[in-house]
Amino acid sequence: MKTDNTLNSLTGAERPKFELHRYNPRRAIRGAKAAEVRVTWPDGEEEYLWMSKRDIEGNMREWGSWKGLIDAKNAYHQNR
Repeated sequence: MKTDNTLNSLTGAERPKFELHRYNPRRAIRGAKAAEVRVTWPDGEEEYLWMSKRDIEGNMREWGSWKGLIDAKNAYHQNR
């Protein structure tokens, strides 16, 4: 995990970007990871990851409060 000093020294171009792709309430009802997040890495590679609330919070600690991570976290709260 990155320390605060390391995170603060990274520019936006060196951090992955996060965007909420979709939220699936049926997965949440089953207890599965329900937020599908598109991650774009600094080298341009993209991947789609299913994230739990815990995954989202861990990524926020490591990479900062990207709008996509905030949107994903809020989707869990709005769909209880």
